[in-house]
Amino acid sequence: MHKRHSLHIAFASWALIISGFVMNATRAEDAGSRTEDRQAIRRAAAAYSAAFEKGDVDKLLSYWASDAEYIDESGKMTQGHDAIASMIKKNHEGLQGYKLKVQGTGLRFVTDDVALADGKATLISPQGKEDVTPFTAVWVKKDGKWLVRSLRDLGADDSKPTTPADRLKPLEPLLGDWVCTDKDKNVEVHCRRALNGSFIALDYTIKNGKDEATTAQRFGWDPVNQQIRSWYFDSTGGYGGATWTVAGDGLFSESSGVLPDGRVGTATDRLNFPDDKSFVFQARNRMVDGRPLADLDLHFARSAGKE
Repeated sequence: MHKRHSLHIAFASWALIISGFVMNATRAEDAGSRTEDRQAIRRAAAAYSAAFEKGDVDKLLSYWASDAEYIDESGKMTQGHDAIASMIKKNHEGLQGYKLKVQGTGLRFVTDDVALADGKATLISPQGKEDVTPFTAVWVKKDGKWLVRSLRDLGADDSKPTTPADRLKPLEPLLGDWVCTDKDKNVEVHCRRALNGSFIALDYTIKNGKDEATTAQRFGWDPVNQQIRSWYFDSTGGYGGATWTVAGDGLFSESSGVLPDGRVGTATDRLNFPDDKSFVFQARNRMVDGRPLADLDLHFARSAGKE
């Protein structure tokens, strides 16, 4: 009886950490009242623009985290502080006399030390010609200072998605069949489009000896909050959902869920796609009823062709 109960909770915990649930109202209110941090990030963005116009490359680099990454419109990634330093120095040589204007369009705090920002960067030539690039960024707070952890250029506004299926394109790397490659973790994932492409259905099974549990998760576009949203229900009685944000080379969410015994768990989740044959799921700040759990990293390899 005790062993069965333990497995039941373990399965539910897997459902919780692999899936996510929308932040509760209290967290949303806390995020909305982060006036000091919001102002600090805005000041950092303004100082970055000023350093750009002065040609102060060292000052520019001081706003990037040591493990930062930059992804351009084509999807090419530049990773690490040294690589970004080399890129900035090289690019800035041809931008003498240019001005940079950064306009924020959205800022959301997912933890005390992580914020997701959306905006537009306008590069203005000495002749006054403007080149506007939408972007999304992840800011992290280290030693009291907000730094850019990830920055992604999104391309021109005319490529903005218009249908629910278009909005779900960041999740397309998940389509297909997957197996967990980590030792002693037997997890299979099956992902496909559903309902005319307006939703993505992801089902996964966790096996532990003769016992197994299955979770059904559905991703869709929330037109009210303008975000990707997901919901899940598992065979042990757990349930939850999440709001997701594109960040760097994957997606980011603050998750929460309810276990079959009524306990509530939370975590900060991230999906990364190193290439088209693998993905990595990371869970940080994991808690169950206020008790901390260890960080989790799961690695998956494609077991069949992409849909």
